[in-house]
Amino acid sequence: MMIYQKPIRNLLFGALVLFAGLCTVVLAANAQMFSVEVVKVKTVRGVFFFNTELAVSPEQRQQGLMFRRSMDRDAAMLFRWQVEQPVSMWMKNTYIPLDMVFIRRDGLVANIARATTPHSLIPVSSKGNVIAVMELIAGTVDRIGLAAGDKISHAMFK
Repeated sequence: MMIYQKPIRNLLFGALVLFAGLCTVVLAANAQMFSVEVVKVKTVRGVFFFNTELAVSPEQRQQGLMFRRSMDRDAAMLFRWQVEQPVSMWMKNTYIPLDMVFIRRDGLVANIARATTPHSLIPVSSKGNVIAVMELIAGTVDRIGLAAGDKISHAMFK
């Protein structure tokens, strides 16, 4: 019996490694590419710039920051819809606690959800109609002093 334990253990380990590799290939095949642009955020504390991935297609908005384990301090993701509407988002498969900034068509911040809970399926919603949501690492909103009514500048806002 002892003779077969090691080969079986090695076989099981090999199968597990193969399965993990296949999962990685599937995730990579389904991964969306995001263009990156600089977004300017003006608050009472000053002007801040974020290297921002743009999620504008339905597939990009669906993927968002899922499965990411880290983000740079000056990084963000900006989700955009074609029309202003109430927006709800969740944190499914998102490992990073995020601040969510809900933005109107004119680039003004409508409301903010601070330090959202990773993996939560509880909707995080805008207060009224918005055209975009900017996600930042949790704590960024407080660090830069961002508040409702502050201005987000990017070509997508008129």
